[in-house]
Amino acid sequence: MRALIPAFPPAASSQLDILQSSFYHWGIRMIGARMNSARSLLALFGHWELQPNGNALGVRGDSNPSSQGFWAEHRKALDWLADIESAVNALEASGTDVSVYRKKIPSWYQGLFAINTNWTPSTNTPLVEEAALDVLQILASTLDLVEWEPDFGEDQANVFEALLHAEELIRGDNSLPASTRRYLLQLLQEARFTLSSLEELGGAAARSASMQLVGALTTVATTAETPAKRNAYFKVAVELARTAGATAVTKAVEAGIDWIQSLTQ
Repeated sequence: MRALIPAFPPAASSQLDILQSSFYHWGIRMIGARMNSARSLLALFGHWELQPNGNALGVRGDSNPSSQGFWAEHRKALDWLADIESAVNALEASGTDVSVYRKKIPSWYQGLFAINTNWTPSTNTPLVEEAALDVLQILASTLDLVEWEPDFGEDQANVFEALLHAEELIRGDNSLPASTRRYLLQLLQEARFTLSSLEELGGAAARSASMQLVGALTTVATTAETPAKRNAYFKVAVELARTAGATAVTKAVEAGIDWIQSLTQ
């Protein structure tokens, strides 16, 4: 078993404090490390790890499964796992051997749903096997190397500006069907909300919402009624991708747009 530090630091006052407390619990240093989905999930597993003769309900949320707050951190964990799977797919597409990560993804889901432990009776079984935690920690460092998680601390204002440009374009395009405009504005509002709630929802949710809007804008561009409008949608999609997406994703978007434009010329 991984050696645990006997006690937690003082009580956490925010989600970031909880994660930092969990790193303390696992003996993992945060110095120089950016929070990404893998590292956030690893920290949450540390926070959820059971003490001897403990149970899952006693360490999760407010210990009340009838409250919405209890399940909020589970939703975050699902978002992190979804982002991890997207990252693994992207790494594989770029030529990286990801077999070791894929083998452990089921173990991370089992930890989320406490498959190997008990929800109410006491148990001494680890929440997640040590090997799966080690692989998750390695994945967190790998995602740092490929800059998978955007640093919204520096780019947040630029993303908001890109969203403003997107909104102006969407609202000013009278050729858009009403249903398409509503859908685009819905995606835009979701991107704004997640970006405004980084501490609560995490960067993975903000990046996912922003990139979903990028995809929708690119799709609209391919059916635009004039070359000028097509280029305008492509331009704002790339602008948003550059500010909200990871380096690899942005390059893929730009390459895809170049290819689409070559077909429509």
